[in-house]
Amino acid sequence: MINIRQQIKHIRKRHGWTQTQLADLIGSNYANIANYELGRVDPPSSIFMKILEVDRLYSSRSHPPAELVPTPISEDRKDSQ
Repeated sequence: MINIRQQIKHIRKRHGWTQTQLADLIGSNYANIANYELGRVDPPSSIFMKILEVDRLYSSRSHPPAELVPTPISEDRKDSQ
């Protein structure tokens, strides 16, 4: 049986998302996603439900809604990170 951390990683990889992209889609940050995938912490049920919802939306459409498309980091933002 697949556990939650494996399921999160599977969903992310299936869509070709980075941890940062998935985090942006659900209003979180990449460190949280990394910790969930590594099993360091369990995601709150509300976060896991957001991940499942984003997965469902992307899986059911050939083109996701514009508000769900991860935006690339601009060159200006890259320099400030």
